[in-house]
Amino acid sequence: WKGKGGDGDGPVGASPPKEKGNAVQAAFGSLPWGPHTGDADLFPEETIRKVQDEGIVWEERWVCPLLVRFSQGKIHPFFHGRGPISEVMLQIRLRPPENGSNHASHASVRRIDPPFPPIRLLHLKEQGVLVTLDNRRLYALQRYALQEWPTVCLARALCVDELTPTRLRAENRKFTNRLCGLQLEVESRSNAFDTFSWVTDAAHAEAPKFCKPITFKAAGKSLSLLPMLVVHTLICPQLRGLLAARWPLLRLVASLLRDPVRRAFPTKRLLLQHILELPRPSRRTSSSPPLTIDYQMETVVTLSKGKSCVTSKLSVNKPLKLQQGSPLSDVQRRVLAALMPMFCLPYARSVLRGDTLRWVEVFLLAWGKVAVARLQLSP
Repeated sequence: WKGKGGDGDGPVGASPPKEKGNAVQAAFGSLPWGPHTGDADLFPEETIRKVQDEGIVWEERWVCPLLVRFSQGKIHPFFHGRGPISEVMLQIRLRPPENGSNHASHASVRRIDPPFPPIRLLHLKEQGVLVTLDNRRLYALQRYALQEWPTVCLARALCVDELTPTRLRAENRKFTNRLCGLQLEVESRSNAFDTFSWVTDAAHAEAPKFCKPITFKAAGKSLSLLPMLVVHTLICPQLRGLLAARWPLLRLVASLLRDPVRRAFPTKRLLLQHILELPRPSRRTSSSPPLTIDYQMETVVTLSKGKSCVTSKLSVNKPLKLQQGSPLSDVQRRVLAALMPMFCLPYARSVLRGDTLRWVEVFLLAWGKVAVARLQLSP
């Protein structure tokens, strides 16, 4: 008698049929690849065309080079037959915007036109990453994309999620990167030239200006007018009368809640989330208001009765010229909205006196403590 054993279709006791798995996923899926990226960001547009090569059907697509991971941990600084990577990078150009284009990408997206063929990518679906098979080309594209930061850049690439057994064995030796594909060593046999990570380079550029839109005296000799507008709005007669009726409650909140200055902020994690969100084609960014101006600092040394006195004088350029606002990521916008009252305190303490300073200070403290207490940060 031949019956069905369990959910199988064969004889009793027979092993269930094995499903054919993805060889690429089995070979490289166990490696550490870091944060997951959705398909909407990996493939922001439809397939351009399909290209067949050595039995593999590649899909030609527009992808963001900064969202692609390296497969190798080290590369040589020279292209075979093309010379140094640094010289090839000088030949990379931006495509002019296409008139009447129906692409769904954002208007600020720029398209890179390199002098070499499109890079080949493996799509690891379970990990949500694209991994390159052409590491030197990707290095050149990422270097160029950083020059256009924080504008989203796209480049042509050939993508596939499966390889033939022969090609898989040939490419297997390249997968030596153990740093989530986000860092690369550029070196020859005897010399190490560079350690490159676009995340580190972007963080060095973004860290000094993360709080720039709300900082009265920010890095880079810039001055935000937002603290002035907030403080002078609070002391207007109409708003002052409204807040006077709530003075006891504000004073109680300011004294009971925890001081935000003493709260341990995960600064590195917040900066990493901010950096990883900006190159996404589907990013949710908002432009910061143009409320920042340039200033000049002059150090003056005076001598009097054998003693020296060093003072610093600030002067703004006239006529005032507002700087263009930069894109704010979602995590940056939420953090700045929570910290803005605390960044208004230094200006209020420098220009206000007496009872006006006292009640404005209490209001800003209460506002800031409640805003920081309600700030929810994703893990």
